[in-house]
Amino acid sequence: MNNFTPIPTSAQESAPEMARRLGAIVAGLAALVAWRFLRFPHLVALIIPLWTRLTRTARRFDRLVLRPARPPKPRADSAEKSQLSSVDNARPRSAALPSGRGWLVRELGYEAVAFGLQLEALLAEPAMQAMLAALPGAGRILRPLCRMLGVS
Repeated sequence: MNNFTPIPTSAQESAPEMARRLGAIVAGLAALVAWRFLRFPHLVALIIPLWTRLTRTARRFDRLVLRPARPPKPRADSAEKSQLSSVDNARPRSAALPSGRGWLVRELGYEAVAFGLQLEALLAEPAMQAMLAALPGAGRILRPLCRMLGVS
């Protein structure tokens, strides 16, 4: 079964621009988070996990749309899985991010709304719509960011 759908040529040509624009939105939002969350003691613990989530989202989207699709790696056997799960349990857990719709807008106010509107405008463009239709993984990458900002 082939899960890889080729990106339409019009979306393929605009992929670097879409990735750049999303990266700029996420970078601005991450800088705003660091600057504003330092002022609120109850939010300081969320700076690093949220910064990590935001920058990882931009990197994953960039990698998905700019690099050619590769077939999935074969799954590890059960002996390797048990070793991997013990390593995962040894890692310290970071602070859990809130999961409510639009929680980042509630914490940051109008400045976060501006980034949400920029993201909404980017997602409404025909080239981005074609890219999201061709690459369902892009929607899965962007969904948590949209949820944080209350973008539908």
